[in-house]
Amino acid sequence: MAKFESQLSLIRLKRKSKFDMKAFYYMMHEWMVQEQWASRDDKKFPEIFAGRNDAAAGGSEVWWFWRPKKSSNKFMQWELKINAHVMFLRNVEEVVDGKKFKTNHGDLEVWIRVVHVLDPGEVWRNHPILKHFVKLYINRLYKKEIGVDKLRLKNEAYRFQEAMKAFLGIMTANKESEHQGRFFPKGGVGE
Repeated sequence: MAKFESQLSLIRLKRKSKFDMKAFYYMMHEWMVQEQWASRDDKKFPEIFAGRNDAAAGGSEVWWFWRPKKSSNKFMQWELKINAHVMFLRNVEEVVDGKKFKTNHGDLEVWIRVVHVLDPGEVWRNHPILKHFVKLYINRLYKKEIGVDKLRLKNEAYRFQEAMKAFLGIMTANKESEHQGRFFPKGGVGE
C-alpha cells in the first residue's frame, strides 16, 4: 500500500552575498535543535550528506542534505527535506565598525521540501481490521485535525525560512522576526 504523504510546499532561498558560512550552518543546526527537529548529539543529527569540492580556479562548492522528522502525534509526522548548496565560496574580509572580520562570499541556495506523513509506522495499514477503515478515518473523521496539523507544519517551515532570512539580512514580510532574539549578528559578521 502506498504511503499517505503529501508535499505541502517547496521553500527556496537564494542569496549571493557576504556571509559567514560556518556561522550560517551553525545557525541552521541550532534552530533545528531548539525547535526539537533534531538532537544536539551529532551522531543522531539527520544529515545524510555533506560535501565540499575545492576548485582549482578559486572558490569552493559546498553541499549538505538534512532530513529531520518530527512527530505531531502517533498518526501524523512532519518531515523537512533540506538541500543546501553554496557555489563560488571564497574567503573575504569585511570592515564592520572600523574592525576587519574574515568572512565568506558565495552563491547560497537552500531548498526546503515540506512533507506531511500520515500513519508513518504503518500501524493502521498493516492492521488486519483497521486497514479497511484508514481512508474513512483520514477523509472524514480526522480531516479537520489533519488540515490544522498541515497548517502548523507550514508555519514551522516558514519560521525556519524567516530565521535564515534574518541571518542573511534579507528583508522579510514579518517585521517581528527581524528584531526578535537575534543570537547571531547579521550575516554572521561582527562580534
